[in-house]
Amino acid sequence: MLRILLLVVVVYVGTTSPELRSFAAKGLRMSADWIEPKQSTEKNPKTFQIPNPFYREDAK
Repeated sequence: MLRILLLVVVVYVGTTSPELRSFAAKGLRMSADWIEPKQSTEKNPKTFQIPNPFYREDAK
């Protein structure tokens, strides 16, 4: 019971403090960027680009 109460207090203080929310957001963003898979279009055979036959660069 004491663990739950302590967890509730920590979550409440963390959500009401702008500095802690900013710190947590930066930490989560850094960890998400670190674990994001790298997209390599040259090496992935499932990824290819189909040219658009109707696209013209001089059209305005």
